[in-house]
Amino acid sequence: MKKIMLILALLNVLLAENTNRLEKTCFEVKICEDDYECRVQECFIKNTTNLLEAFRFDLDEESKAKREKYYKPVNAIYKQMLNEITLPKYETKIQTLKICLDKYCKDFRENNITIKYTIDELYIEYNLHDDGIYSKTYKKYKNAIKVINESHI
Repeated sequence: MKKIMLILALLNVLLAENTNRLEKTCFEVKICEDDYECRVQECFIKNTTNLLEAFRFDLDEESKAKREKYYKPVNAIYKQMLNEITLPKYETKIQTLKICLDKYCKDFRENNITIKYTIDELYIEYNLHDDGIYSKTYKKYKNAIKVINESHI
């Protein structure tokens, strides 16, 4: 009887651990209407309805995936967002960050980040100096957060 209880307890722990893991699923990149310099990608982060948790998970996943040299400025901004930005309580906040883009920190660039945060939505817009404007929108759904990534290059 004790063995059965132990097996059931282990199964319960394993199942609970698997159901709480966040999963990210993305769909094809679309071109915004007639603007060929604009791209939109839709993703869903399952097993959460917490905007902040989804935001941190999404940026962490993207920074792990984008390790190439081309993505160095993007990763620098993501790391700054993860480490330094505290989200406002349901208001708009504009911050300017100085990002170090080379290993000797000689090349500093200012990047504006705009954050709009409501109960059901988190919107972040940032620029990469002369490289383009990017935005991420996180919206609550039943058991997931919808993430809309938009870029204007």
